[in-house]
Amino acid sequence: MKKFEGIIINNLKNLQEMENNNIRICFAGVPAVILPLVSYMKKKNKKFNFSNGIYWTGGGGWKTLDGREINKNDFLKTIYEHFGIKKESWREAYMAAESNLWAVNCEGHYFHVPSPMYPFVLDDEMEPLLYGSEGRFAFLDPSANSYPGFIVTEDKVKLLDYCPSCDRPGPVLAPEITRMPGAEVRGCAAAMAKVISEMEE
Repeated sequence: MKKFEGIIINNLKNLQEMENNNIRICFAGVPAVILPLVSYMKKKNKKFNFSNGIYWTGGGGWKTLDGREINKNDFLKTIYEHFGIKKESWREAYMAAESNLWAVNCEGHYFHVPSPMYPFVLDDEMEPLLYGSEGRFAFLDPSANSYPGFIVTEDKVKLLDYCPSCDRPGPVLAPEITRMPGAEVRGCAAAMAKVISEMEE
């Protein structure tokens, strides 16, 4: 990531100015792109304190630029430590590329399915399973108008009919979302990693 060191330094200067002026911010980015920033901060022993004024949102998959798995718990621990944010300030969005709708997690990190979307969990025979089951995620998206709105993904999820953490209505996906066995690694993070890797060549 040597080529992007200038961008990282500029980002750190902007963050320092925001911290100095107590500016409330929302920091957004996929983990694969945030990791180089945090690595640089570790190397320079740099930390911020945004405990009263930051929301952090991420999504797009948990793979590094070279395709290695990112440990989510370790990543979040590093974010909390180096940016001084509270655990409840982390928000993550889950979205299939074929959908216009996002599922955003709550304080308990359960993904709340947006009300226009009708979610399913399917077994190996593509038959719907009951709430509380784990299987392949599928959904009806009424916002699609140029293609059929019934989408079957390659993501493995657990679908619950209510959130165990908060009192917001509607079905939720459990925090741990993985790829189905044999599924290709895809997502925003994987696409971004490919672009950045090509830029470095």
